[in-house]
Amino acid sequence: MVYRVSALMLLPLLLLAQQYRWEFVRTHAALGKTPLGLFWGPRESDPDPTSTAYVLCAGFDANFNGQNDPGDEPPSITVAWEENGGEASLNVRLPWGVPSFPLRPAVVRQNEQFVLYLPRRDRVSRHTLLPAINPFHEDTVLRSPAQAVLVLGDTLFVSQRISSDPEVGLILRLIPGQGLVDTIRLSSCPNIQQLLWDARRRQLIVLCEGIFGQRNSVLHFLPNAKDSNSALVPIGDTGNSMLLAGDTLVVVANGSHEVYLIDPATRLWHRMPLEIGTSGYGGPREAILLELPTGQRTLLVSTYSRDVRWIDLATGAVLQILPLSGLAEGMAIRRRGDTLQLWVAQPFTPTYSPDSSLAVFQLVLPTSVAEGYSGGGQLRIRPTLVSEGPVWIEWEVEHYHGHTVQVELFSMDGRRCHMWQVPTSPAGKLMAAVPLSRLLVPAGAYILKLTAGSMQASAPVFVY
Repeated sequence: MVYRVSALMLLPLLLLAQQYRWEFVRTHAALGKTPLGLFWGPRESDPDPTSTAYVLCAGFDANFNGQNDPGDEPPSITVAWEENGGEASLNVRLPWGVPSFPLRPAVVRQNEQFVLYLPRRDRVSRHTLLPAINPFHEDTVLRSPAQAVLVLGDTLFVSQRISSDPEVGLILRLIPGQGLVDTIRLSSCPNIQQLLWDARRRQLIVLCEGIFGQRNSVLHFLPNAKDSNSALVPIGDTGNSMLLAGDTLVVVANGSHEVYLIDPATRLWHRMPLEIGTSGYGGPREAILLELPTGQRTLLVSTYSRDVRWIDLATGAVLQILPLSGLAEGMAIRRRGDTLQLWVAQPFTPTYSPDSSLAVFQLVLPTSVAEGYSGGGQLRIRPTLVSEGPVWIEWEVEHYHGHTVQVELFSMDGRRCHMWQVPTSPAGKLMAAVPLSRLLVPAGAYILKLTAGSMQASAPVFVY
């Protein structure tokens, strides 16, 4: 089904989209050494889920011996937030133990707590981040080397590399406090790099890095997290990271300097791989998928060429290069008012010495656009910029009480993405929450269209 979006509805978005440029805001000092990644969360004094950046820092092991020698620094979490027009941060050092690299931890919310599962070279440790971080305590949930961690309910999936057989990867399935449940053994899977759960299709996706220079990196798709029916997809040289957004699986191949876009249902490429334009050891590391209000799908890619590259997915053209002072690794986006903020972790200087800084960029977005109506009362939608969801809808349809309203979500190219049937109240008013979120569709601009008999209303929303 195709929904024709009116030019009047899109005009404010189109005019603003022509001026979209990322702007450098500041450098934020991470108090711990070697920041590898970050995520947003609340803190004790501010329950806003994006108020605070939790920056995971690997620390520093000068001679790579795994021992806490003089001059070394343990891993830590830098907690950063904005306060009174300025910045505030504190650093919480964790017990010694070198994290795995690249860092693939799991962060989950359990009741009122945020819990971090940190893979290390000798164990998996569990740390409680809220209501307060206890720097002197950790729970060890596995006493063996770990590379990547994934949490599903009460079950942990932990990947391991086998030095005696580099072509085989192991995934341990365990329940903390109860022990090992079983082991998945994957052949043709050198160096498991990342684990990802595809809830819509109920499959475990495993990224196998391969061996640098041999172009033997692959994806394993395991229906219901079982290895009996796994499917393999080759993805170039040295697969480094992946993310899933709607019907697009994005895979970054560091060694071949490419990004692959794959349909997780068919396991086929959406298009030929995107060439990032880096070379040598300056390849791409992480990616964020972002769709603009014009419908233009873009990708932000961090690189070891000391920049972040903003790329158009349709053409592969580089829209903008965001220069950095150091090598770029993990990234995170949040909304602050009418802007998106991009934070970029810089773990190393150009000479590969440990760094301790983050670069902050911003992109101005429209916060109000024209809404379309055909009968009915005023349509109210909040928020119009949404990440975790849900979206609350209020619409007065006085003569349509006791019936259901059809709520449809359209992409900017007219494709219907989702539909909900929502009942009205006896007073003829629609008041409901629809589960629109970043987990349901890729980041970008959409139109919500409501139909109640002959009455219609529509309004744009932006998912980030």
